[in-house]
Amino acid sequence: MIAVGGLAVGGAGKTPVTAWIAEALATEGRSVAVVVRGYGEKIRRPTRLTRTSALEGGDEGAMLRGVLPDGIAVWAGGDLAAAAEAASAEADVVVVDDGWLARSMPRDLEIVVIDAAAPRRLWPAGPLRIPLSEAATADLIWLNNVQAPGAAPLDGAHVESVIAVDHVVDPQGRRWGPARLAGESISAWCAIGRPDSFYDTLRGAGARLIWAAEGRDHVTPPLAIRRQARAAASICVITAKDAARDPEAAAGCWVLHTRLEIVAGGEALAARLAALGASR
Repeated sequence: MIAVGGLAVGGAGKTPVTAWIAEALATEGRSVAVVVRGYGEKIRRPTRLTRTSALEGGDEGAMLRGVLPDGIAVWAGGDLAAAAEAASAEADVVVVDDGWLARSMPRDLEIVVIDAAAPRRLWPAGPLRIPLSEAATADLIWLNNVQAPGAAPLDGAHVESVIAVDHVVDPQGRRWGPARLAGESISAWCAIGRPDSFYDTLRGAGARLIWAAEGRDHVTPPLAIRRQARAAASICVITAKDAARDPEAAAGCWVLHTRLEIVAGGEALAARLAALGASR
């Protein structure tokens, strides 16, 4: 069992890290399942997610089911421990998104994800719900988003990664490489934990962001704001998470798909993952 978690209120990259680990293990021939609590979904009992319902496991569950290969099972449930136990019946390794703070849940490896560009102050002065020093209790500290403006190093980090644009999908469903955004004047909206990370990624791809708005994490902005976004530029870009949450709201928008690239600590991470025994 691998428990992935974070210290902050809002996004640090836990879900992309969870997906990266699951795919890396599957590539090595391991049988893998991912577990997510989700947000706003009505699931209480452990449920194996399918591609038939965009919101059966919340926006994060829907996004994971949409981007991960079918060979990686995705489970959701309000009780993470129960969902992880159900997932372990069909997988040798279970990766639990936001599972670090579920202290009663057994785990073989703990990974804490920290956004390198996010402030490191406790709530309400900053985004941290737990002191930064608590990260030292984890097996691995994963510093994400190290390419972003304002990113700061972190002593003790074992792994460092950048967020890179993988591709964008236009409203007609056509897939384009990241170069498609270079030089374009675009608008954007999102409802994620760290909107600035999304905007920085767009700018890093060479886009000129001329209008942007965001809603509360997991809550799609009102229709009036989405209409403003589409009117502000010929290309309006949203995140894959936003598109998974509300396909109807995503109509007319381009969807940004990103990937994590390990820039430091890759060998140590691979060794820790290879050393994992079966979780069941």
